[in-house]
Amino acid sequence: MDALHFFLDAYEVVRGEIQRLDQREESIWRARPQGLNSIAWLVWHLARFEDVALNRLVVEGTQVLDDPAARWPSRMGAPWRDVGVGMTDAEVTALTEGVDLGALRAYSAAVGQQTRQVARSVAPEALEAVVDLAHLRRVLFEEGALRPEAAWVEEVMLGWTKGRCLSYFALLHNAGHMYDKRTVLGLLSIPGR
Repeated sequence: MDALHFFLDAYEVVRGEIQRLDQREESIWRARPQGLNSIAWLVWHLARFEDVALNRLVVEGTQVLDDPAARWPSRMGAPWRDVGVGMTDAEVTALTEGVDLGALRAYSAAVGQQTRQVARSVAPEALEAVVDLAHLRRVLFEEGALRPEAAWVEEVMLGWTKGRCLSYFALLHNAGHMYDKRTVLGLLSIPGR
């Protein structure tokens, strides 16, 4: 198995975790047991970070969010451009209660399709390139991926290659938050986490 097929296979495992959430009732998506982030917020956050990282940092293209025909922000009822790091409790609640779940699922699926396309199209040697610092700052701050209070993310990402952005934001970050999803489901006493 080559690296591309290894990545795509691992990505399908992660996407499968997210897609299985589609079978859950709306009340489960919107629940915030003990003040935790809801599943709705988690799916939105994962899709936003993946969209930004892969489409702006790995290939320097256009975010799925910015497709003018899809009108994702208005369809989802989620006007935030950032990825949610540093959101207040009130903002998490507003997103949780107000997001259109059907549109959120569709946006997440569209991001997944784009991620697969990026992975198949990017040249392996391009993944070795370090993300240009000026470009990283432009994406994170000028384009609104991060809020000022989340500036620490830039420090974490300094010196990252495009390959690290691909693997981290499509696989590791998403898989890590699946434990948050399992915690939410466990606190709701939902079987089959």
